[in-house]
Amino acid sequence: MSLPFKIALRFIRYNRSQSIFIILSIAIGISVQIFIGLLIQSLQTSLVQTTIGNSSQITIVSKLQGTPVSS
Repeated sequence: MSLPFKIALRFIRYNRSQSIFIILSIAIGISVQIFIGLLIQSLQTSLVQTTIGNSSQITIVSKLQGTPVSS
C-alpha cells in the first residue's frame, strides 16, 4: 500500500464520527445538486410548453381571405 492510502485509512479508523459526518455531508450535497438540476430542467421545459405550447412558430396567411391557412 502507498503511504497516502495508509494515512487515509488511519484517519478513517481513528476519527469514525468525523468520517461518517464527512461522507454524509458529501452525499447530501450531491443529492441537492441533482435535485436542483432536475428542478431547473423541469421548470425550463414547463416554461417552454406554457409559452409556446402546441402553436406553430410560423403562421401562413392567405392574401385573398386574410385567414390562416390550415394544413
